[in-house]
Amino acid sequence: MGMTARTLLVILGIFFLLIPSVGQEIPEPTVYSDVVFSYSLREFSQILQSGNDTSLRTDVLYLLGGTVTSITVLDPNPESYYVDIEILDARWVTTSQLESYEAYLVILDHSFAERISSSQNAPGDLLKPQIRGLFLLEYYGPTETVTGELAPVFILRDFTIL
Repeated sequence: MGMTARTLLVILGIFFLLIPSVGQEIPEPTVYSDVVFSYSLREFSQILQSGNDTSLRTDVLYLLGGTVTSITVLDPNPESYYVDIEILDARWVTTSQLESYEAYLVILDHSFAERISSSQNAPGDLLKPQIRGLFLLEYYGPTETVTGELAPVFILRDFTIL
């Protein structure tokens, strides 16, 4: 057997040994139906300020972008896991006027525990303060902010960091 055949056998052997472990590491993708892409935090804010949130459905998921401003782990126990996240989005109205829109996300699923950190200095690809992300959310309802304005509250279903 020549050097080329021996090298080929080694490569094929490694390939066949790695296939099962690679297959086990790739999780099945979650498939979501009824995802609404046409809203932003600005639209949610305008709808809530108008006093008519009946057009906001709780039986669909919304994909929204924003920057995480704070994360508070209120209950780290797996059976009662509860995390509050505040996100913010903004737009320039004029060159000197900025409008901001906030929302509150609730995490009730302990499987997110290893994907988030309340520390801005946490290493790695984690959801943490000052990180921009896309969030897959279920609308829960409005809440009143400290300034007296209404802001949407969502249940977080999934996210990706931008």
